[in-house]
Amino acid sequence: MRPASILALIPLALSMGSLANANDYTFDSREYVDELSAREDHFGDALAAREILSDISTRELVNVLSERLEKRIQEVYCKLCGKTPEDHPYPLPAEQPYLPSRLNNLGNAFLSRFERTGDLSDLAEAISAQSLAVEQTPGGDDELPPRLNNLGVSLKIRFERTKVIDDINVAISAQRKAMEFTPEGHPDLPSRLNNLAVSLKSRFELNNSLSLTDLDEAISSQRKVLVCSPVNHPIFPGFLNNLANSILHRFKHSGDVSNLNEAISIYENAVQLTPMGHPELSSRLINLGSAIKLFSMPPKKSPTSIAVPVHISQPDEILPAFDAAISLLALIAGLENSVKSRYAQLQYVSGLPSEAAAALALGRTDTAFEWLEQGGCLVWGQLNLLRAGAPIDDLRAHDNQLAQDVVDVLGRLERAGATRGTANTNMSLSEKIALQDEERAHLELSRKWDGLLATIHAIPGFETFSQPLSSYAALAKDLPEGGYVVIINVSEHRCDGLVISRDTSEPVHVALPRFSLATANEYRSNLGTQLRVHNLRRRASKSSEEEILTRAIRRVPVGETSHRPNPVQDILRNLWEEVVKPILEAIAIPKIDNQEAAATLPRIWWCPTGPLAFLPLHAAGVYGSEISETIHNYAISSYTPNVSSLIARVRDSRSKDSEATSGLFLTSQPSPPGASPIPGTIREVRLISDMADKTKIQVLKVEGDDVTVDECLEYMAQYSSIHLACHASQDTIDPLQSRSLFHKGSLSLGSIIQRNVKNADVAFLSACETGTGEEKVSDEVDR
Repeated sequence: MRPASILALIPLALSMGSLANANDYTFDSREYVDELSAREDHFGDALAAREILSDISTRELVNVLSERLEKRIQEVYCKLCGKTPEDHPYPLPAEQPYLPSRLNNLGNAFLSRFERTGDLSDLAEAISAQSLAVEQTPGGDDELPPRLNNLGVSLKIRFERTKVIDDINVAISAQRKAMEFTPEGHPDLPSRLNNLAVSLKSRFELNNSLSLTDLDEAISSQRKVLVCSPVNHPIFPGFLNNLANSILHRFKHSGDVSNLNEAISIYENAVQLTPMGHPELSSRLINLGSAIKLFSMPPKKSPTSIAVPVHISQPDEILPAFDAAISLLALIAGLENSVKSRYAQLQYVSGLPSEAAAALALGRTDTAFEWLEQGGCLVWGQLNLLRAGAPIDDLRAHDNQLAQDVVDVLGRLERAGATRGTANTNMSLSEKIALQDEERAHLELSRKWDGLLATIHAIPGFETFSQPLSSYAALAKDLPEGGYVVIINVSEHRCDGLVISRDTSEPVHVALPRFSLATANEYRSNLGTQLRVHNLRRRASKSSEEEILTRAIRRVPVGETSHRPNPVQDILRNLWEEVVKPILEAIAIPKIDNQEAAATLPRIWWCPTGPLAFLPLHAAGVYGSEISETIHNYAISSYTPNVSSLIARVRDSRSKDSEATSGLFLTSQPSPPGASPIPGTIREVRLISDMADKTKIQVLKVEGDDVTVDECLEYMAQYSSIHLACHASQDTIDPLQSRSLFHKGSLSLGSIIQRNVKNADVAFLSACETGTGEEKVSDEVDR
C-alpha cells in the first residue's frame, strides 16, 4: 500500500469515529437497538480501517479513533441488556426483529476490543452478547450457524486463557450445531470445520486422556476441510499443516508409525504448496523437519523403536528437510529488520541448529557441522558481512561503480539496522509516521541489496560473492595452527562433540552418552543458585581491599574454610568426566604435569551450544583431592561463537597494521551512580598497568570521572585490547542494551556494535553479570 493511500484512510476513519458519536444521547427504549446498530456499523468500519492500517504496524492510530465510541457502547449495552451502573435490572426490549443481528455485532465489537486490550471483561461481554444473539435467533434462520460459530470461537479463546473446561465444552457444542445447520458447498463450511477441529484438539490436550476420541474427531473434521476447500486457495497449505499437526499429535500418543508417515507426507504437501517468501514457510519446514527427526530418535526416547531402522536407511528424506529449514533461518532474521528485531525473531527458532543431531545419528558429521555453522551467530555474521565480509577489491577491479554501490548500500543497511527504533503506544502520530518512513526506507535498502547481489552473482567468477562459507573444507584450511575447535552440540535427543583442526579432512565425532540437555540445564540451574547464595552476581563488598584474596574471580573472606560438599566443585567434576575428558581422549591430547612444559600446551577453542554455553568448560576438572586433574593440565582454553568468527579473526590479524592497533586501554569505574561501590578495581587496574609498562606494552589508564562513554569508545578504536573493571547490567529482554556502568553514563553492547571497532583483539570485562548470557538466544549471543 502506498503512503498516500494509508494517510488517506486517516480522515476517513476519523469521520467514521465522529459519526459514531454524533447521535444525541437521549432516546427512548425503542431506539436502543437502532442506535446501537448504527454505532456498531461505524465501529466495524473503524475496525476494518484499523486492519488496513496494520500493514504499517500502526493499529494504535485507529484505536484512538474508536476509544470515544467504547464508552457509548457500554452505556447502550447496559440499557439493552437491562443493566445500570448500580446493576438494577431493566426489562429487555422484546420482539425487536433486528435484536439478534445487533447483539451479534455488539459481541463482535467487544471481541475486537478484547483482541486489542486483552481485558477478559471485554471477552465476557462478547460471550454474553453472542449468547443472547443465539438465543434470540429462530432455528431455521440462515444467520444461526455464523452466530453459533462466533460464540464458539469466543468461548474457545476464553478457554485458552482460563482453562475452564465448561467453556470449551460449550464451544464445541455450539460449533457442532453450527455444522449441523451449514449445508454442503457453503463457502464458510471449511472455516467452521477448522474451528471445530481446533476446539476438539484443545480439549484433548487439556484432558491428556488415553482416549483419542476428541483428537480423532478433530482429524476427521480437518480431513473434511481439505475435501471442501479448493487446492489453489491461499489458506489451503495452512489447512494441510493443521491436519499434519493433529496426526503427528496422534502418533505421539499412540505410537502408530502410520500416523507419523502420513503426517510427514502432509507436511511435505503443505511445504510444496507454500510459495517462497511466505511468512509461514519457515515454520512449516521446521514442522516437517521435526517430524522427520522422530525417525532418528534413540529407541528409548522414541514412541516407537520400529521407525528408527526403517528410516535411518533413508537419509534422503531427513537431510533435505532440515537443510531447507536451516537455510531459511536467514530469511527469518533478514536484513530488512532492525538488529533488535532480528534477535527477537530468532528466539522462536534458536534451538533448530542443534537438531544437527539428526545428521549425527546418520553418521553425517560434515552435514552436522555445516548446519551448526549456518544456524549459529546469524546476526553477528550479518554484521561482519556488512562491514568486511565481501571481496570488494576483486569486484572493484571488475566494475568500480558496482563495487561502490555495494559499499554504499552495505553501510546504509548497517546504520539502519543499528539505529532504527520501534513503535510504542506513547508515541505521537507524527513520530509513528516518521518511524514508518524509516522502516520503508530500510526495506527499500534491503531490496536494493538483493538486486545488487543478483547482478553480481550473474558475473562469472562472482557466483558466491558475499555468501558465508559453511563447508568444512572451505573453513578448515584457515584454522589456526596447533589448536582445535571443539563444537559441542546439545539437543533433546543426544549430545555430541565435533572436533576440527587444519590436520583433519573431516570433523572428528565424539559421542557424549553420559551428558544430556536435562543435565546441562540442571548444572546451569545449580551453578546459578550457588552464585546467588554467595552473592557472586555483584562485585560489592563490605570488606576492605586487604581482605580480598582472589580479585578476578571473587573476594573470599580471610580464614573461611569448609569441609562440606562443594556444589560448584561437583559441577566442574561432572563437566570434566562427562564432556571434556572424553573429548581430550578422543583426540589423544596428553597430560602435562611439568610446569616448564606448560608453554607447549595446545589451544582449544570451545564452541558450546544451548545451555552448555552458560557453563565453565574452561574450568572443568577434579579439584580438592590428591588426584586432582583439570583441563589446565591438557590445553589452554578459549571460546569462539562459531568457526567463521575465529577464522575472521585469523584473517584480520594477518592484514592488520600491528603498529597502529597495538596497546592496552584500561579503566576502573568503582562507584557508578545508583550502584554499590566495587572493591579492588583501582588496585586491579594499576597492577595490570604496571605489568604492561614493564613489558613495554603501550598502555593507557583512565579512571572514574576522567573518562566518558564516548571517550571510551574512541579509545577502543585506538587500542587492540581493553580491560574494563566495573559494574555490568544484563538486559534479558533486549540483549543489545546490556551495559557496563561508568561514572558518567553506561556503555551498551549496541553502542559498541554501532561504532564498528575494527582493531579490537581482546576485551577483558572484570564484571559478573556480563558472563551470565542471554538464555533465549544462547546460540546467537554467547557462542
